[in-house]
Amino acid sequence: MNRIKSAPGTDGNPEPESLDALASEWSRLKQLEQDLYDQRIEVEREIDQLLAYIPQESSKSIGLANGSKLKLTRKLNYKVDLLLLEMLTADWPEDIRPIKTKTVADETMLKHIRKESPTAWSKIARAIETKPAKVNISIDSGEK
Repeated sequence: MNRIKSAPGTDGNPEPESLDALASEWSRLKQLEQDLYDQRIEVEREIDQLLAYIPQESSKSIGLANGSKLKLTRKLNYKVDLLLLEMLTADWPEDIRPIKTKTVADETMLKHIRKESPTAWSKIARAIETKPAKVNISIDSGEK
């Protein structure tokens, strides 16, 4: 849906009124989105209370009157002191040690290589897929 009603100005930028109107609409929708998010979180809290009998680290599906199913999943998040865990499990067999090593690409270094070293980038580019991320918009109302 394209909401821009006026043609771009001579400099290629949208007319100020059009941009102001879109920014205002964006702010209104962003607030609505936050309000709906807050309401959804409250409903989730109420559902959670109704189904408090379902244990942690489990999942249960419950049939609803309209024929659909509600699925509740309870998980625990784990925050680990890896250095301490490694020390405490150093003498455990590898197959039962609760530690994984994960190799990941260094995006900061990839950005640097792409920008600063075209020769190096050309050597590795076929191993990397890039695509535009979602555009991020923020508006500072100047209020504090």
